[in-house]
Amino acid sequence: NTKKLTETISQMMSPGKGLLAIDESTGTANKKRLEPMGVEPTEENRRRFRELFLTPDGIENHLSGTILFDETMRQADSSGKSFLDTLKEKGIAIGIKVDGGAKESEEFPGETLTAGLSGLSERLDEYVSMGAVFCKWRAVVKIDQASGLPTDGALRENCKRLARYAQMCQEKGLVPVCEPEVLLQGTHGIERSAEILSQTLDVLFEELNA
Repeated sequence: NTKKLTETISQMMSPGKGLLAIDESTGTANKKRLEPMGVEPTEENRRRFRELFLTPDGIENHLSGTILFDETMRQADSSGKSFLDTLKEKGIAIGIKVDGGAKESEEFPGETLTAGLSGLSERLDEYVSMGAVFCKWRAVVKIDQASGLPTDGALRENCKRLARYAQMCQEKGLVPVCEPEVLLQGTHGIERSAEILSQTLDVLFEELNA
């Protein structure tokens, strides 16, 4: 449904607005958001944390969409009103992170491949029924000149998975956000970073076109 996809893209790209990414996994939310602040890492505290971002008056003037985690899709504010209902009322596009995380690869030592294609079609159906209109999938690209990273094989496989995810999303009427993240960590300079980012995008668009 290209008309629906185009309408969603126009909503997401509303002038003067942006996408809010609060799609931290449970582990990341606990270890990098709550625990450093001395907050007990419980589901209730994760819910309260997310409520800070999703319920303030006037956020629709600044947010065109927000990327959620599965747990957040099922949570509600302190009054019992679901976060999804609040976002729908404010006209904020609902997005959902659907990848299964970057996993260490035996085939490509020192690199990761993003998991999550297994069962994705069924999960997308559920998210559509809940009101999601776009998704996000993140692949991780590591630069290590001494080790020859990234390898062509790992880069190609991650982009193949991004393209397959994107195809499945479009078939369900969901706009796919493809995020190949080239990590900043390393001893390389900005020129090498630019070179690998350009290479990554070339490979990604080859796979998307294919």
